[in-house]
Amino acid sequence: MNTIGICNAEYKYGLSPHNLSFEDNNLYIEAQKKYDKVMLINPESVHYTFNSQNKRPDLQHQHQKLNNLSTLIVRSTKGCELSISLLANTLHALECDVVDPPERFSGTPAGKLLQAYKGCKESTLPKTGVIFNANHAHSFINEMDQEFNFPLIVKPDQGKRGDGVELVNDKDELNIYIRNFFSKNTIPNTFLIVQEYIKVIKEFRGIVIGGEVIGLCEKIPGQDKIRLNAAKGSLLMQVENNEIKQFIEKHSSNKGIIGVDVVINDEQKLYILESNRAPGWKYFMKATGINVGEKIIDFVFQRVPSSNMLF
Repeated sequence: MNTIGICNAEYKYGLSPHNLSFEDNNLYIEAQKKYDKVMLINPESVHYTFNSQNKRPDLQHQHQKLNNLSTLIVRSTKGCELSISLLANTLHALECDVVDPPERFSGTPAGKLLQAYKGCKESTLPKTGVIFNANHAHSFINEMDQEFNFPLIVKPDQGKRGDGVELVNDKDELNIYIRNFFSKNTIPNTFLIVQEYIKVIKEFRGIVIGGEVIGLCEKIPGQDKIRLNAAKGSLLMQVENNEIKQFIEKHSSNKGIIGVDVVINDEQKLYILESNRAPGWKYFMKATGINVGEKIIDFVFQRVPSSNMLF
């Protein structure tokens, strides 16, 4: 018997197949076509029993055992990083196929910093700095003349859907943004990413499954050209561009599920702006006609050991 679990930090606010996000509902429907059983898992409702006599931990969720789960797909981890880390790492030890790589489940908040580090090594990211708090901002601003030129893009490390992304033109505007952000921020362990502004000619979104780009869209700006995001009014248009696909596949992980944003600047140079392990695909799917949930489930189901298929 093969069983798949779909886990999302948002399930802690209420769990039902009837109130899922578009993406989770898409996965749930497609998983029912392949797997014998589909479980929606609230990571904060899992009960663990570690017993040296049994040598294997016992996991239960809503009176159902998770020990023999075949596959685990994790969506958002925000706010449940520790409980999801315990779940993913325990199930991995029990030989469940946890779709994303282990380093995602370290128990720390997900964000853009690791992508910035990777992009810096591979010269695929704009010049980037980090501001941890208002006190650190003072020394950063005093020293930035040697490294950064205005205008700058400022954004929270844990921001999503374009929230908090601003263009600042001078030190005064940067100071105002920093002061407002750290005085109003309620998310612990959040810091700011500062990047030199790229004169974007085109921006693309690719969905990557197991290292392969399954489809590509160009983002057509709405009124807000700084935040090129479908949730902010941009449109997505399906395109075929092998150069962009190859660039994404070369500079992205070949494990798990990722949404990748790529831009071309006025010098025709490619940059990766963001990689997201819990991408949205509602507008992508509408633009391309690609059933992303089906692609994901096909990908993970083919990795289920044949012994699990025996009834």
